[in-house]
Amino acid sequence: MNDVPFQSLVLRLARRGKPRNVSSVGEALAFLKNDWSHKQGPACLRAKLTCTGALEGHFSPGEARAAFLDALLDAGILVEEGNNTLVERLTNALRAVRE
Repeated sequence: MNDVPFQSLVLRLARRGKPRNVSSVGEALAFLKNDWSHKQGPACLRAKLTCTGALEGHFSPGEARAAFLDALLDAGILVEEGNNTLVERLTNALRAVRE
């Protein structure tokens, strides 16, 4: 199995203080398996399966990234893309739709 890159995500982990960059399916899967300290609910399990499947060629890197992102958001982990956290970007997008 070869690792597959995707658009980088920066995780803000409260306990570790230092941001963590995840830029591939393999890194996402390693985080889910080795560093996940939250409840392993359906989103986490789906992310593990999707990342494993992406490494085997059954899912695209984008699908794996989306499943990983869903698990992160479900666990309340702050994620940055560019200069804003994803939560800030989603909040701004919702405000724009409501106005």
